[in-house]
This record gives sequence, structure tokens and C-alpha cells, in this order.
Amino acid sequence: MAYLREDIQDLRNEVRETRRLTIESYQKLDAKIDGLRRDVSVQFRWVLGTMVAVGALIVATLKLLP
Repeated sequence: MAYLREDIQDLRNEVRETRRLTIESYQKLDAKIDGLRRDVSVQFRWVLGTMVAVGALIVATLKLLP
């Protein structure tokens, strides 16, 4: 009976450790996702700004042509 209790306690400890590691992994993943969102947001703004600038250059060029 003592062996069974020890085995159950070992299983509980393993489950706790697995939960802790899972939560830790989710937190790390969330941090990475937030970083990627920021990076993509900055890149999107640059691309959008460049597209607007190129569009303005095209319109200005077309207006200057005879």
C-alpha cells in the first residue's frame, strides 16, 4: 500500500512539473508572438509609407508630362 501512495505522489509531482513547464512554454511563446507582432507592425508601416510615397511620385510625374 505504501508503494501505491509513493507512486501516486510521484505521478502528482510529475503532473505539477508538466503543468509548470507547459505554462512556462506558453508564456515564452506569447512573448515571442508579441515581439513578432511589433516587428510586423513596424514593417507594415514602412511598406505602406513607401507605397504612398511611390504613388505620389507616379502622380507627380504624370502631371508633369505634357
